[in-house]
Amino acid sequence: MRILADVSGRPVRAMPEGGEAAFGDAMVAAVGLGMEKPEALSGWLGQLEQRRFLPQGGDGYRRGYVRYRELYRRLSEWFAEGEPS
Repeated sequence: MRILADVSGRPVRAMPEGGEAAFGDAMVAAVGLGMEKPEALSGWLGQLEQRRFLPQGGDGYRRGYVRYRELYRRLSEWFAEGEPS
């Protein structure tokens, strides 16, 4: 979760003991069955104790992403030329 907060630059909230996937499944099921409206789901999180991860020093990730984008652009042009004869 720490990396997600650093990379996105946004705070991330998580359940204290794991189980995020099961909780998300329950939220999707509640909406899919018409038991809850999507906008009501944020209230579900307010009832739980949560861990909060604030972004800290994501500069390394941002630099790496800029480098990745440049390499992708260059390699895309190279691969677009096709196979050598």
